[in-house]
Amino acid sequence: MNIVYALILGIWAYLCWYDALGPNFFMGTRPLIAGFVTGLVVGDVRTGLLIGGTLELMALGVYTYGGATIPEYSVGAILGTYFGKGQGFEVVFPWQSRLPCCLPR
Repeated sequence: MNIVYALILGIWAYLCWYDALGPNFFMGTRPLIAGFVTGLVVGDVRTGLLIGGTLELMALGVYTYGGATIPEYSVGAILGTYFGKGQGFEVVFPWQSRLPCCLPR
């Protein structure tokens, strides 16, 4: 089954990269979309959305102005979702645990 995942996700990564260079039909360059579809393929949509959303937040502040190029976050979302599937990630919000440390007494 791993070879089937590798083929499907390889084709999906190619389509995401083609979408970045070509017509931009399905926004495959965005890590949230890439992580979501990868989560559908591997059967763990929650992990795909968590990893894709985290990489999307990292990518929001980095756009191409003045001819610069941005990193390829969609491949990171695909690989991160595949390797993280079924690991049982726990969603911890930073303000729940770190906020009392930052407040003045």
